[in-house]
Amino acid sequence: MSRGTLITAVVGVGVVLGCLSVATGTTYMPGPAPSCVLYHETVEDVPEPRDRSEIGCGEEVTCWIDDWQDTDWEMLPEGGHTEVQDTMGDVQWCTYGAGTVDPEWGTTTTLSADSVDNDTSVYVYAYVHDSGDKGLDNSVMVSAGFAVRKPTNIRVYFWEDAPAGDWTKGPPDNNMGAISKFYYQVLPATVNFNKMQVRENILEQSSLWPCGFYYTKYAEVKTVTLTSAVVGGVKRPNMLADSVGLGLYDKGFLWDGSAYLECWHIIDIPFEYKTTQWRPFKTITHVKRFATTFKAQMAVSAYNFLYGAEQGPWQ
Repeated sequence: MSRGTLITAVVGVGVVLGCLSVATGTTYMPGPAPSCVLYHETVEDVPEPRDRSEIGCGEEVTCWIDDWQDTDWEMLPEGGHTEVQDTMGDVQWCTYGAGTVDPEWGTTTTLSADSVDNDTSVYVYAYVHDSGDKGLDNSVMVSAGFAVRKPTNIRVYFWEDAPAGDWTKGPPDNNMGAISKFYYQVLPATVNFNKMQVRENILEQSSLWPCGFYYTKYAEVKTVTLTSAVVGGVKRPNMLADSVGLGLYDKGFLWDGSAYLECWHIIDIPFEYKTTQWRPFKTITHVKRFATTFKAQMAVSAYNFLYGAEQGPWQ
């Protein structure tokens, strides 16, 4: 892989050379300076457009050289010349900024953006050499620049309510619980973070039931994988599915000795991504509500706030 290295090709400077074809005895001279185009397309198919110049931490971009145009001159024995087309030679790649390319030689390479602490940029350079089969022109340098974005937030999408299959509706209404499923999307959604390392770094947290017992969420570090998923009929990048639930609990947990009281358990879920170290970028909140009707409801608060349906009570 290559990063920030100035390669040895001479660009637009040097002596243009005529070439004698040993096989044919024909002499060639360089014509106008050759030209080509650097094209690029993201490896992941979302978000569109794939030829965008804004990419996410870890995102990969395929880069290639095409549309080579090199008109040389075949020198005629009687004087003068005729135009002929020469072919492209080797291509050497390098980057400057937050990314690397692999391979470093060939007409096609893949850019991999670094995982960065702050928004920054990376530039890809291709030094395209003449084959020298006819006139020998100077190398051509073409480049493309990309803005590299870090993750900033999380948007929530509701998926479905999914109470456990062995939970049976009351009466008798003795138990409480709910399970709802959500999708989280790491923002900005204008780039792809599917190759970025992400984890939940949850600290131990406790809250009190009206009956005096504690509900405790124990500390947990959990690596998660972002993928593309179809949500709301649209294929979206940077998605993570999650199930938020609690139960079953006896309705007596809401009894404070004189009355049934509504109860809320609030759990913070910090999300981090990996650069040279793990860096926090968003803390979302699981909200777990238990009503005096003995129904339960799960919700998630992030960039937006969404909740599932009330569920129960259960036998």
